[in-house]
Amino acid sequence: MNEIIFNAKEDFQKAIKLVNSTKVMLIEEDAFFENFEGFTEMTQLFRFTNENLSEYYELFDFENKSVLTVIGAGDQALSAIYKGAKKIDVFDINKLSYYFLLLKKYALNSLSYEEYLNFFNPITKLSNVELLYKKISPNIDDEIIKEFWDRIFNNSYMFYFLFLDTNVSMNRVKRNVPYLENEQAYNKLKEKIKDCKINYVGGDLTELVNTLNEKYDYINLSNIIDYIEDKDSAKKLYTNIFNNLLNQNGMCMLEYEWYLYACCNDYLGELFIKYQIEKHTMKSEEVRPSSAYIYKK
Repeated sequence: MNEIIFNAKEDFQKAIKLVNSTKVMLIEEDAFFENFEGFTEMTQLFRFTNENLSEYYELFDFENKSVLTVIGAGDQALSAIYKGAKKIDVFDINKLSYYFLLLKKYALNSLSYEEYLNFFNPITKLSNVELLYKKISPNIDDEIIKEFWDRIFNNSYMFYFLFLDTNVSMNRVKRNVPYLENEQAYNKLKEKIKDCKINYVGGDLTELVNTLNEKYDYINLSNIIDYIEDKDSAKKLYTNIFNNLLNQNGMCMLEYEWYLYACCNDYLGELFIKYQIEKHTMKSEEVRPSSAYIYKK
């Protein structure tokens, strides 16, 4: 197993290379993915998930449950805690995602609802973002996480270039992310997160299947399947996840599909039939609705 090591100084240098890379462009999301070659240990982030968590998280009872989730923008994990999960294990091949998730966690502990939204909103003036980070930094008790973000904000222009999305609809964010629906929901998460530890368990999902000794009540894989080119490898991976990582009566969200994107049901039809995968189309999205594919064990 290739263990991922977090080193603030070295990872900051990698972030500098990312920011200076010719591949980092402030462009529309669709244009970015046309030339996207896959995630690496230092890849641009989304500020917020573009999945409709508020709707498909209603399909599962998170109360006192154990969760394994890809990190992404961090909202899958934070929303599971908001919904009552007590054990959160996270993974992501992109190290920047873990740094960002912990930044969101410490921002929650340090900022008001409006300050939090402003801190992560790309239209907020950089000088105001810097002031808000000064409220967060003293509360970061993880030395590696603090050193990394302190270094970033000592070169604060870098913060803006760590993200892909330069145009964020905050109304859509409030619709999609349960803990950001309103101030009451945000304050509820602030309390719940005090009693829930976030555990980083690794980066590569194909390795985790063989090394994790845990089983979970809920597993969120977002759209990882879209980046597995070999059909047989994908079938083997997801079969192992269903059989070896999921508790009885547990659920796995194995694919989130956006309108007009390739359907994994066509890609892995045999798997869908064998495991009776259910497709949930978002009822709250009247135009071009997205869908979540759910396996129930």
